[in-house]
Amino acid sequence: MITGIIDDLDSIIDRLLDTDTVGGLGVDLGTVIVRLERSQARLDAAKARVMVAFDQSTEWSVDGSRSAASWIAKRTCGNRAEIAHRVHVARMVAEFDLTRLTWECGKISTQHVSVIAKTRSCAHADEHFREFEGELVRFAMRACPKDVALHAREWRDALDDLLGRDGADKSVLDEYEKSAAHFARTIFGIGVLDARFDAESAELIGAALARAYEQGHREGDPRSPTLQRAAAIVEIFRSYLDVQTKHGNRPHVGIVADLHTILGDTTGGCHTQSGFSLTADVVRRVMCNADINLVLTDGL
Repeated sequence: MITGIIDDLDSIIDRLLDTDTVGGLGVDLGTVIVRLERSQARLDAAKARVMVAFDQSTEWSVDGSRSAASWIAKRTCGNRAEIAHRVHVARMVAEFDLTRLTWECGKISTQHVSVIAKTRSCAHADEHFREFEGELVRFAMRACPKDVALHAREWRDALDDLLGRDGADKSVLDEYEKSAAHFARTIFGIGVLDARFDAESAELIGAALARAYEQGHREGDPRSPTLQRAAAIVEIFRSYLDVQTKHGNRPHVGIVADLHTILGDTTGGCHTQSGFSLTADVVRRVMCNADINLVLTDGL
């Protein structure tokens, strides 16, 4: 039974975790890593076979789940979209023996398989892909996933020419549709940012946000994490504006304030160029790093 095999696998993993990884005489840790990578690919391939069987069994619908991915996500606290992608890849690979067998042997990684599956899906020409599959798998055995994706892109361009298609890739358009951003201002000038991003963009944004958060954080910081995160986002935008021009003023926001407010005598009129009011404290703070221009009016 497969459950017994899983028990054996757990025991092997336990032994691996209990093993000293510091190394020693005769231990080549680099070789160990390579073998573990291949074993991980093989394990992913085995899991894909079980996923396909589970998906086809419709056992997942018993508790009201709408898909196998939803059922798995609920019980593993995983990302439903990521799990749905794995189920989708598993379904596609099940139909192509060469890719599946090469994956099961650990000769290509799970990332390679994902690229191959996406190539087949985006081509919308299974018969042509069957002819190309062997070449793509052989290429994947000696190249990184990024190079495999470029090779696949060249094949798809040639296929579009052969079939007289314009090359429009609905999957790419769908990928862009996963991203959206809305920014608005309230009547008091408060900014409201609502956004979502595809997985690749989210990875980039997450890395930048984490770095800006870490750089802005200080020991014993009285600000809440959400406030520090908001400050980090502003700093990212500020840094972007800093590098837009090599000469002249930085293309930052403009603020209009009367002389008495700037001097600190009284709080008079001060607002952004967009017309939103600012406090005198904000004006005096930004003056420390700003160009000041005098504007004469009839009332002065």
